[in-house]
Amino acid sequence: MQIARSIVPCAAIGALLFVSACGNEPRTPSSPTVVSTTLTLSGTVTEPTGPVSELQLDVLDGVNAGRSAMTDRDGHYTMSGLRASSFQLRASKTGYLRVERAVSLDSNTTLDLTVARACFIAGTVRESRNLTTVAGATVKVMTESGGAAGSLIVSGSTGLDGYYRLDGIECGLVRRLRVEKDGFAAREMSLTIGVETYQDVTIAAL
Repeated sequence: MQIARSIVPCAAIGALLFVSACGNEPRTPSSPTVVSTTLTLSGTVTEPTGPVSELQLDVLDGVNAGRSAMTDRDGHYTMSGLRASSFQLRASKTGYLRVERAVSLDSNTTLDLTVARACFIAGTVRESRNLTTVAGATVKVMTESGGAAGSLIVSGSTGLDGYYRLDGIECGLVRRLRVEKDGFAAREMSLTIGVETYQDVTIAAL
């Protein structure tokens, strides 16, 4: 009888050890939950007389390249769902000078912008001998004399009717107008860019 009583405790201990070992099996750790955080860039675009509506803002580079927004009637814009990064932001609207800003976005950010109205120059390019219109001539507005040393502001080409128009030029400054085309002598002149500047140009065939 003593032998039987000594066996029962040993068996119970063995069962406890078995249950304990099974209960401590290693578990595969669960993967951490990844939270995607996006940010918002917002602000107001104004000119000296008040807010500017229907102005477009574009992200030019970086992971948010291609994102854009438009200002409402109060000049306010919101660009949401952006990823934290640095990028170049451009604000543009016909009749206004383009504005670009470097943005470093690491939290929800407010960026207000001020834009200025732009001027334009337009006219017709003609051949000097018989005054026929010249299509496909290149017309440039520059900050100094043309050629390789010229600092280009804006350029374009004449249409089939010889007409050109160049927009987005800062108003009230003296600029250099250059007209050139293969087979013709280049022509340059200085002029002050007003709100609406019209300048016809004649070029001579070589």
